[in-house]
Amino acid sequence: ALNSSILVLFTSHEVLKQVYYQLAVRFEDNDVSLYAQGITGTKEKIVKRFSKEGGVLFLELIVSGKVWI
Repeated sequence: ALNSSILVLFTSHEVLKQVYYQLAVRFEDNDVSLYAQGITGTKEKIVKRFSKEGGVLFLELIVSGKVWI
């Protein structure tokens, strides 16, 4: 299990999807929430979950060099 939350940034949605599906299999039996923009919800919904939960791995797509939290 993770002791803190992790944010991973991607510049390619295709790579984000590949990583998400590989990690989803790896973490399915652990107490880790895995969120990915465009796969498990909108960025707004995921940010709310991300800020409330511990042990979260959040995969984010960045566009035009803009990073938000």
